[in-house]
Amino acid sequence: MKKSKKDQEKTRITLIETAIDIMIQKGYEKATMREIARAAKVGDATIYNYFPTKESIVWAYIQLRHEQ
Repeated sequence: MKKSKKDQEKTRITLIETAIDIMIQKGYEKATMREIARAAKVGDATIYNYFPTKESIVWAYIQLRHEQ
């Protein structure tokens, strides 16, 4: 089932916010993509459809905050 653009953006933002929360708690190095995906309630592989690396999540967070 294909998600709408609105749902995709909502998932993207959820992943960013969840990742940043985990990275603040545990540190960048100890946070894992699997842990972020599970905390955001998406499949382990789904996170890679949005972000290929943790670094890309951090850059997306910076861009999101800059836009706000």
